[in-house]
Amino acid sequence: PGIRGLSDVRQIHLPAADLEMLKAVCSDGGATFLLPNHPEFFTDWMLDKEIISRAAPEAASWATNGVVNGMGSALQKFWLWNNLVAQIPGNSQPARDFSVDWALKGKCVLLHPEGMVGWHADFVAPLMPGAAMMALDAKTKAPDKPVRLVPMVWKLAFAEDATAGLLAECGYVERNLKLDGVSGSNPAERVHSIFHRLFDREAVNAGADGWSYDAPLKTKRDQLGAKLASVLELWLGDSESGRDPAVVSQLVKRKARDADRKDFPETRTATKQADKLSLILRLGDFAFRNAEITSEQVAEHLKRLRNDWCKGSLRDTINKFIPQPVARRHGQIRILEPVEVRGGEDPAHLMGLVRHAMQAALDGINANLAKQPGRVVWPSPFHQP
Repeated sequence: PGIRGLSDVRQIHLPAADLEMLKAVCSDGGATFLLPNHPEFFTDWMLDKEIISRAAPEAASWATNGVVNGMGSALQKFWLWNNLVAQIPGNSQPARDFSVDWALKGKCVLLHPEGMVGWHADFVAPLMPGAAMMALDAKTKAPDKPVRLVPMVWKLAFAEDATAGLLAECGYVERNLKLDGVSGSNPAERVHSIFHRLFDREAVNAGADGWSYDAPLKTKRDQLGAKLASVLELWLGDSESGRDPAVVSQLVKRKARDADRKDFPETRTATKQADKLSLILRLGDFAFRNAEITSEQVAEHLKRLRNDWCKGSLRDTINKFIPQPVARRHGQIRILEPVEVRGGEDPAHLMGLVRHAMQAALDGINANLAKQPGRVVWPSPFHQP
């Protein structure tokens, strides 16, 4: 009571053969790292826990330190009792050591190699190498034990026409962000127009010269990102310019962590600008690739907007941690063939194999979903080859 319906996943389709394979892998005494994709917040925990409760109930699960340690001592104890592992920025070694030792006990470790939620269920972002590095450490410690990385993917699809709910959420975002001039006859056009108006306003705030209000959205994103990056490069003060905006944002945040307290006002300003740059870049190239857009992809854009830009109210805070969908959904889960770790491999190569398997599985799920009657799609206003 009070919880049912939060994620509104009415059915879960997990092939029996996939589950049996996972149970076998998780019970043979080897070191197993479970690597699911990470398309949305809260529901990922629910589906991850559904999987490990069936196959590896003692698995340790990685979570951001803000979740494990940021909600008070009582909740910290609750999370730790439930075997969540907090990765502390700048000091990840204890979490890594614990994870390697736990995996070598045959208990399994689950973590999201994409990192933070990106709200793009059909696209697997480049994977971080941490899981592969831990697997290699495990192989070094126990060369005779099997060590593997197990890719997993899940995909949620609306079980009904979500158009009305999507339009209502568009209206909420428009009102919350006080955006004028938003237009569109369907949810895809509306959310596309929201991004246009939002980027136009941010360009004015950033003092972007020669701004074209009629430019395609991808062009606006790139121009706004370049403008913010150029300002931040001046703060970095290393005489370099023209770097990739994502790299600039990371360099600023790294320098800010080590900055002297006497420079706090300037550092705080630069950090806020770097955060703003990161938000702009979260509308990734994946958004512009396809000529059609599904109702689920529109929903992801709206959740990304609400998570990143709508702040200040209790409703927005709750939505950030428990982002409820606008309609009922069905879940598709696939467990993929393990990537065996033999020792000495390049971590990037291992994670490349994992990413390829994850993306291929998602593509297959989406191909099957596209054949189902009643699927709601629109011509994509984002499309820019």
